[in-house]
Amino acid sequence: MGRSRPAVLVQVERHHEVAIAVIDGLLDSSTYRQLRDTIIKLALDEPHSIIIEVDRLSVPSPSAWSVFTSARWHVSTWPDI
Repeated sequence: MGRSRPAVLVQVERHHEVAIAVIDGLLDSSTYRQLRDTIIKLALDEPHSIIIEVDRLSVPSPSAWSVFTSARWHVSTWPDI
């Protein structure tokens, strides 16, 4: 049995105090939570800023874009983040 590829891949590169996340895959209801949690974990590393590249991301439903505001909301409610 072969390994299946995750529906969303996130590759992170760091340049000084900036984290650049390149997201590749399908963002839908089955991957929303995984991507949100990945972005939150990235923020926990406390980079100065995070840039998210979405050129390779397929988003069939416009409402799925809320994953980014959801992650931001979770991070902004934590003290010292």
